[in-house]
Formats: sequence, C-alpha cells, structure tokens
Amino acid sequence: MKKRFPERRAVSDTRPFVSPRSSKTGRSPRVSSSWSTKSDVSNNLDKLSESFSEDNEEMPFFQRNKRSLSDILEAKPPKSLAEVRKNLLQSVNRMLDDLSRLERAYYGFGKTSQHEFRKWVLPLQRLLDTVQMREMRSALQVEDILRLANDPSYKFVVDTQSVTKLQDVFTKVKNYVPNRFSAIVNEGDAVLNYLQKYCLSFYDSETVECVFETARDYEMMRQRWIAIIRQNIDNINKMADTFKTNYLNTITMSLNTQELSTKFDCGSLPFLLMFPEACENVRMACKMVKIWLETDGNYATFLKNDITELRRLKEQKLNGLREAQQKYHQAHYKVVAVEQECKDLEKELENLKKKEELLVVDEECLQNDVSEMKLEMDIKQFRRDELERNQQTLNPETYHSTVEVLNNELRHYNEAFPIFKKRQESIQLKLEFIKDKKQELTKLCKSLSELKFEHSKMEKYKQRVEDSFDNLVKKRHLAKHIYLLKSSHDALERVFHGLEPEYRKSKGNSDILDRVCSVVARSISNDWVRMYRNLPFHPNRGEATIQSDIEATSSSIRQSTQHQCLLAFQRWRRFHTRAKVNDVKEALRKIRRFDTLEEVEDEITAKIQDEVEEERFPDFMDEKLIPYYKEVQRFDYLVATNTIDLAQIKRSSDLDWII
Repeated sequence: MKKRFPERRAVSDTRPFVSPRSSKTGRSPRVSSSWSTKSDVSNNLDKLSESFSEDNEEMPFFQRNKRSLSDILEAKPPKSLAEVRKNLLQSVNRMLDDLSRLERAYYGFGKTSQHEFRKWVLPLQRLLDTVQMREMRSALQVEDILRLANDPSYKFVVDTQSVTKLQDVFTKVKNYVPNRFSAIVNEGDAVLNYLQKYCLSFYDSETVECVFETARDYEMMRQRWIAIIRQNIDNINKMADTFKTNYLNTITMSLNTQELSTKFDCGSLPFLLMFPEACENVRMACKMVKIWLETDGNYATFLKNDITELRRLKEQKLNGLREAQQKYHQAHYKVVAVEQECKDLEKELENLKKKEELLVVDEECLQNDVSEMKLEMDIKQFRRDELERNQQTLNPETYHSTVEVLNNELRHYNEAFPIFKKRQESIQLKLEFIKDKKQELTKLCKSLSELKFEHSKMEKYKQRVEDSFDNLVKKRHLAKHIYLLKSSHDALERVFHGLEPEYRKSKGNSDILDRVCSVVARSISNDWVRMYRNLPFHPNRGEATIQSDIEATSSSIRQSTQHQCLLAFQRWRRFHTRAKVNDVKEALRKIRRFDTLEEVEDEITAKIQDEVEEERFPDFMDEKLIPYYKEVQRFDYLVATNTIDLAQIKRSSDLDWII
C-alpha cells in the first residue's frame, strides 16, 4: 500500500566546514556563529514541506485521464469557432492550474516567493562575500564556488550551511527550470498553433483592394499577440540556456521580476529569479491568449456592426454621389452646347470668309468712288461759284451754257451720291455683322474655357465621390466576405483540412442570377442599354449585332424599362453560354452604377445570413446534451407559433397515464 506521507528525509549536516589548511597549522578553525537550533529546525521543516508538496503534486500534474487539446481538435473538424475557443480557454486554465501546483511544489504550502528569497538571499550573499565574488550570474560561476568550497588548498573558511544552501537551491532551480515547465510549454505551443490556425482575421493587406480598419487592426493585434506569446513561451528554455552557457541579467526579465530583484537585493543572484520569471512568462502568455480569445469572440460582432454602419454611410454617400453626378452632367451639357455653338459659328465664319474679303474690296472701291465723287462735286461747285462771281466779265451765252452744264453734272452727282453712300453703308453693315460674329465667337470661346474649367473641376469632384463610394462598397463587400468566413462552418472545415478558407453558397448559380437580374431591372432604368453593351458574350457578338439586339428589345414603346431590361437579360443568357453573376456586377462597375451594384450585393447575401449564423449554446452544457436542447428549442418554437396545441398534448398524456 502506498504511503500517504513521504518518509522524513535526513537533515543535512549542520556542522561548520573546516578548511584542512587550518588544521595543519594547529590553529582552531574559524566557525560561523550564525547557527542556532531554531534555524536548523526551520530549515528542516522547509525541506519536509517541499518534499511533501512534490510528492502530492506529481499525481495530478503528470497523470491525467483527460483528453489533450490535440486529441480534441485533431480528431474531427470543430462544429463551430466558439467550440474551438472554449477548448483553448480550457487548455489555458489547465496551464494556470498546473502553474499553481508547480508553485506550491516549489515554494511550499502557503508560501510565496518572498519566503523563498528570505530563505536563500542572505546565506548566498554571505557566501559571495567569503569567496570575494561580486555575483553569480552563470552556472559556471556557481560550479566554481562549489569547487572552491571543496578545495583543501583554499585559504578562506567557508560556511558549510551556506555551501549546502547554495548546492540545494542550485539543484532545485536546475530541476525546475526548464524541466518541470516542459508540459506547460508544450501545452502553450499547442495553444498558440491552434490560435494561429483558427482565430484568423481573413485579411491580407497585400491582396485586398481597400483598407478595412477593423480587420487590419485585428490582424496587427494578432501579429503582436503571436510575438508576445512566442517570446514568453520560448523565454523559459532560453533563460535556462543563457544561465547554463552565458551570463544571466535581470534587465531582460519582466518588470515584476525586476521589482522582486530590487526588493530583496538579489540582482547579483539572478538564478534565484529564474523560477519567478518562468512563472511570469507563463502568466503573461496565458493573459495574451485570453485577450486574443475574447477579441476573436467579439470580432464577428464588430464586423456585423461595421456592415450596418457602412450601409448607413452608403446611403448618405449615395445621395452625394447622385448630386455630384447631376452637377457633372449639367456642366457637361453646358460644355457640349457651347462647343456646338462655337463649331457652328466657326463654320459660319468660315463660309463668310471669302465674302468678307469681297466686301472689304468693294468697300474700298466704294470709298474711293465716293471720295472722287465728293471731290468732283466740290470742284464743280467751286467752278460754278467762280463763274457766278465773274459773270460780268463773261459772255452771257458762254456763261449760261457753262453754268447749265455744271448744274447738270452736280445734279447727276447729287442723285448718284446717295446710291453710292447707301451701298457703302450696306457693305459696312455686312462687315459689322461679320465682326459681331467674330466677337461672339471670342466670347463663346472664353465662356467655353471657363465652362471646361468648371467641368474639369466637377469631373474631379465626381471622380472623388465615386472613388469614395466605390471604396465604401468594396469595404462593405470585404466586411461581408470576412463575416461569412468567420461565421461559416464550411470555412472552418476547410481550415481544419489545411485548405484555403472560402464560403460555399448553398443556392444554385441559376437561382441567384435570376434574382440578380430582377434587382437590376427594377433599379437601372434607361441605363440597361449601356449595361447591355458592357456584358460579355461567348461566342463574341459584334457591335452591329448588339445594336440590333438593343433596337429589337426597345422597339415596343409601351413596355416599361424594367420589362425591357428583363428581355435584354433573357437575350444575353440565351446567347452567352457562360452567364454568371460576376459578369453582371462587372458590367455595373463599368457604367459606374454603384447603387445598383450595392443592391445586388445585398440581394446575394440577404438570404444566406441565416445559414451562417453561429449556433450558440450555454457554456456549461455538455456536448451530449445539445441534441436534446435543440429539441426543447424546437418544441418551444412550435408552441409559440401555435403549430401544436399544448392543452391537447396534456390531455393525451393524462389519458396515456390513466391507461
């Protein structure tokens, strides 16, 4: 029969160590005066407590009948991500329980690290002073001190109890770190591996088309948690290797361990801090795992909230997009109208160019004729006036005949001058008309330049709004995709088998395409013509054939645009042997109908939301009771919907009992 309590161990010899050199000289040996019966008893009781803790700790720590984490998660694909997180959390709690048992075995029942430091620090510091060494940062230094203490030629007197305590604590630390932590370290490695495998963000910053802040931040936190957990798990073995082959330094330890070092003044004895540091590493790793599990559990909720928020923002931006598009189309119409006016004026002026040249020549000729006529009239008027002044000296007949000729000529000039003047004014009016046309063209060109500047400004603004809306649509689509992957059992099963995670839709492609065509036909209006031109065809159809298809579809004026769009879709699906939903979505992107594209995305994902909702059961429920729990839920649902009559069931059950 196995004994309940361990046998009492022999108490180590407490007699002072006497150097052989002192015995040869004949002088009495130098004995430490720090010993007392009370301290010997306390030391023996501590060792007895350690022995009892170690013997009682071994049974639950090393002999478990529970299934390991690998047995649970490698046997079959997990039913849900919540089940994976539950198993990982249980594994973390087991690690913490193992750590608590390990601390009880190391420190003793009801004791902490403070009792341990008070027990070892002072004797070891006295030993350092005796051997005239400043520190023990390496296992080689400790072994040198033990070798010197057993060296007969060593000239200093060494306290036997201090040497014994150094030997005890050195052996104790070597036995516990890292050997006794191996099970915890292995469990931590397994937990980290499964965390990396199942608790994914499904976000790759190098491949996504847009930045999704929630997924990006979670992925960044994942990488940081992986680094922290890996560092704390590896630090246990690394610390033991450093102490064995190199020098151990408290600077690289955690803050709590450094506070212990400062409090008990054991910076020169860093190997005493190895066990507390290893415990701190395990606790920090478990803390990060719990934070990761909690965040991963809330990740799907955050995604769902983001989808709702992005939908609200989409509706706001859609109004801004329509307003920007309307302003852009107005500016574009003005530019086109003014450009057409400029072209018409330029064409008209081009036709008037030769006529203008002839008019200029005619104007110059008429100007010369009018000038000559005026000159002739002035000359003849002057001659007539001169004759009238010299009438007394002239022959009357000659005078009258000359005056009559001059008057006839002046009368002729007076009659002809208005005609020439009128012709000149007519030519000037025509030239003035051409000049006004040129000025009008100049003004139109200036106005066109301003309108083009405004059009370019509106185009850039519209492009920014469209890009922002497109980015919002892509971000919402990415959020839905990640949410489906995070909630889908199919994706979890593919992760279990090491495949690329994806969501398999249960609906057939034909059914989805029918619903997508109906959604597009309801909202696209007259833009179905542009969409039809951008739809792919296999085998290819030429532009003329596509144009004839559009004319044939829109030939009936009485049909609504929705019906015409449905007819166009029927024709496309009849002639395109590879019709897919993605073809329709790509055509909508090309014509920049993002509002209709968003409705298509909503229609695709609306009917599959219920399929991916994760089944939640109480945490305390055993897996064997879940089928019965489902039956109870189904019964409650049938009663709530009045599908079954509860009173009738009670009466029938009473009759059965009576029978």
